[in-house]
Amino acid sequence: MTQTHTVYGIDGLLSSTLMMKVDLGKNGRWGILRYYIVQLLKEKKSDQLTLWTRWGRIGERGQNQRTPFKFDEKAAIKEFKKVFKQKSGYAWESLAADPNVKPAFISGKYRIIQLGDREADKRVASSYQSLTKYFNINSITSALERSVEESKNE
Repeated sequence: MTQTHTVYGIDGLLSSTLMMKVDLGKNGRWGILRYYIVQLLKEKKSDQLTLWTRWGRIGERGQNQRTPFKFDEKAAIKEFKKVFKQKSGYAWESLAADPNVKPAFISGKYRIIQLGDREADKRVASSYQSLTKYFNINSITSALERSVEESKNE
């Protein structure tokens, strides 16, 4: 889509957000491991705005939805902000006002990993480190039967 669309700016910040929800204590033995991406895109040829969302389990392609707005900029921005607040618990304006703010986690909501045009790699690395300090990934044992586990390693 980078050839046909650009990310639209709202309140001085690019309207592109990656969020993640991780809760190992819920949803049975697998826990909740989900991502959510929301972007407001502007078509290069026609200037039409499209709200694009993608969601799913971490590590999977997931699903996506495109909602075009027929040249109605106010409605497109309003819908982007609504979805952003529903998923993150934050008003877009509160985070766009201060580019250095690091949003705190709100229970039951998606954690913001990348917001706008900030340095995504540092945010993802920081979030990964904060998650892994609570458990040692190497100490997690397999729930597979021993024979299945052994054949997997052959």
